[in-house]
Amino acid sequence: MINQYAGTCAACRARVPAQGGQRVNENGTWRTYHNECVPVRLAPPAGSHSGWHDGRMVAFDVETTLPDPLEARMVSAALCDVDGTARTWLIDPGVPIPADATARHHLTDADVRRDGRPAVEALAEIGEAVNGLIAAGIPLVAFFASYDMTVLRSELARHALPPVDWSRVAVIDPFILHKQVEPHWWGKKTLADLCAYYQIPLVNAHTADADATATLALARAIAARHERIASMTPPDLHQAQIGWFARDAEDLQRYYDRKGIQKTVSTQWPLETRRRG
Repeated sequence: MINQYAGTCAACRARVPAQGGQRVNENGTWRTYHNECVPVRLAPPAGSHSGWHDGRMVAFDVETTLPDPLEARMVSAALCDVDGTARTWLIDPGVPIPADATARHHLTDADVRRDGRPAVEALAEIGEAVNGLIAAGIPLVAFFASYDMTVLRSELARHALPPVDWSRVAVIDPFILHKQVEPHWWGKKTLADLCAYYQIPLVNAHTADADATATLALARAIAARHERIASMTPPDLHQAQIGWFARDAEDLQRYYDRKGIQKTVSTQWPLETRRRG
């Protein structure tokens, strides 16, 4: 974050004028830096331990029309396997794509009308594919999974399609895992930021297949560096993430309440049932 007050650069020891550099939280201690002196953060090296990151998993990502997962319509989706294979869908949602959504994923109404599949047809395939993976005991990986999974559930219900068997799913969410292994992390925690930290390529960000591929690599990278995470079975890890996500959300809600910010934080993962406030 931008430094509000003048200080001394922790790297070069020269003066940093107010709003002329950055304040950085390093393991719980705030330090001031010139912009050009901010240290580059890289994850520790991978260990030699084994775990679920050595096995098969499939990443899921969607691009949509809206930020609310209960109302969003899919415009693209991808399922990317660790063996490098992928299934992708371009979907005509049947409703206009807002300009801010197009600015993010670069898909326009003209694109999906020309090349997209009808929503009910594509969603039926996606639901069937996801159910097949769940039935085979293959973990699903998604970054901030409560969005993607909730969109999928909502879209299947909207089109009266068979639901996913959520009772048997094992989801791995590297957004949650990173917060567990880096509790003093400072700065943003977007997919791009975390990929940079773990030195994972992310090309064509905000396209479903690129984001899914990077998310898969990110989950494996975190497990490879933290045996505590890697040693858990995917079903046990799924259950643990439910609690970890809820506690983090409760902490954020208390912060908003203290600051008088009128915002409600969802504690539900990997499926939301209430609108975000």
